[in-house]
Amino acid sequence: MVYPILHFVLWYPLVFSLRIVFIGGGNGLSTVLKGFRDFEGEVYAVVTVFDSGGSSGIIKKIHKFFPPGDIRRCLASLARNKTLAELFNYRFDEYLLKHSLGNLILLALSDLKGGFVEAIREAEKILDTNGHVLPVSLDQAELLAEFEDGFSVLGEDEITKIGDERKKRIKKLTLVPGAKLYDGVRDALEGADGIVIGPGSLYTSILPNFLVDGMVDAIKDSNAVKIFAVNISTQPGETDEYTAYDHYIVLKKYLGTDVDVVLVNNRYLENEAAQEMFKKGWRYTKVDTEKFEGVELYLTDLVDESQPWRHDPSKFKRAILNILKENSII
Repeated sequence: MVYPILHFVLWYPLVFSLRIVFIGGGNGLSTVLKGFRDFEGEVYAVVTVFDSGGSSGIIKKIHKFFPPGDIRRCLASLARNKTLAELFNYRFDEYLLKHSLGNLILLALSDLKGGFVEAIREAEKILDTNGHVLPVSLDQAELLAEFEDGFSVLGEDEITKIGDERKKRIKKLTLVPGAKLYDGVRDALEGADGIVIGPGSLYTSILPNFLVDGMVDAIKDSNAVKIFAVNISTQPGETDEYTAYDHYIVLKKYLGTDVDVVLVNNRYLENEAAQEMFKKGWRYTKVDTEKFEGVELYLTDLVDESQPWRHDPSKFKRAILNILKENSII
């Protein structure tokens, strides 16, 4: 019995001092963050702020404010006060423009506390979050996508819609105008033990973070183990028929360097929930194992049985910690 106890004593302090930085946005990142709500180490979520649809889009256009939706989701996912987390995610009906209460609270806190970052920090206190949420930039910008047929579209909310209509792949993604990295993100990355990219919409939630001036260099300069979490399913209008390798190659192009590990789900459910997913045009992301060379491919069951197009937060957490342990970080 001495050895297991000794192992625990040595391993636990390492977990406690571990810093993991997540990069992404949308429902993908906020979903997996729920698994780290009780994590003993440091958690940072770096979130895209170039949304232009829904409640966030209205707030952005009318109030000239940062789109708060993805930030709000991540705050709620890390909140230890679950009742307040539910309130933050509460969405009104059309008479109140379908705003999420948390979006309005962040807008109000920004006025009261003197800025967007200050609003986020205050929200973290209110929600008792286990970690910090950081906007990737404090500059206002729009996403511009060019499709393989030469057609271009401006605005995050239009990209997926046009992609679905034209049935063409996205060739190039840029920010208009340019944006620079928020200093707090650089500081978080400098001390990171692990950097987890994704999951989330590839072109509208993940890649926008790497279009920000300074982000690619900050990733390259970090000694952290870099993990790319491939989406469990393809997304109509963005990644139709994309394989795991397709996702990886696109990320590598915008990242300008390689990752250490590609994390991919290898369990494909065929239950009733999955059938509903298929009806909407979503498909499981297939793993073309033979194409991966020079990078570690980590295959495991990550699927949420009730929502098979999403990651199970507990399974995801276990996989991330196992990868870091295998890479001698823990």
